[in-house]
Amino acid sequence: MKNGYISLVDENDKEIKFQIIDMVEMENDTYAILMPLDDNEEEGILVFKVLNIENQILELVTDESIIMRVIDDFNE
Repeated sequence: MKNGYISLVDENDKEIKFQIIDMVEMENDTYAILMPLDDNEEEGILVFKVLNIENQILELVTDESIIMRVIDDFNE
């Protein structure tokens, strides 16, 4: 999962492909910075908390303060 691409299934059972931009370790948690590859997606990059790396279980981060900290850590 570290480099390359990943496919995730959303709440509507729609498969969405993402490019993995980076993985960030922060406060004993791992976050994935992903960019949707679907041209229909209006979002830019998205931040997901990695809940289980072996099974690729991710949770979308919606807390703006966490998103900003992950992005800041990525930019350093």
